[in-house]
Amino acid sequence: MEVQVQQPPTQEQVQQTPSIKTPSVDRIALRAKIKTSANWFYWLAGLSVLNTILVHSGVEIAFIFGLGFTQVADGIVLGLIEATQSSIIMIVGMMISMMIAGAFALFGFLANKHQKLGFLVGLIFYCLDALIFLLFAEWISFGFHIFALWRISSGYKALSKLQAASATPAFPEQ
Repeated sequence: MEVQVQQPPTQEQVQQTPSIKTPSVDRIALRAKIKTSANWFYWLAGLSVLNTILVHSGVEIAFIFGLGFTQVADGIVLGLIEATQSSIIMIVGMMISMMIAGAFALFGFLANKHQKLGFLVGLIFYCLDALIFLLFAEWISFGFHIFALWRISSGYKALSKLQAASATPAFPEQ
């Protein structure tokens, strides 16, 4: 039985291999960008929950950073509460808003775990959410959505780069 000892790569091989030329700092920067972008979903979920609590508390203030889905749900619920005087509707409405916010928190969790699906589904739903503000001509909220979409999509791009860099072999096949 013959044992083969693999020789370390030559200086020329190291210089020609892109994954070796890319310093680990690049991967660290990509991971940081992914985390920052994925955390946007947590902020959107949290501020939407806060908006729902404020609306159902009778406070007439809302954050432009919240989700349109929850604001529409809250508006429908408030209208139903006025029409029916039923407190159970408020509980159901708050649960609906919490589930919507929970979905966005889940997108953040998945994106933080480097799952492209978390970014993709989250971006799609947030685009649809932006259309709500466009429909109601809420320009500041719509503009914020565009900014947030840009920030979140930068995390998706960073994740794609990180996964591509991880897929390349460290040393060329001999």
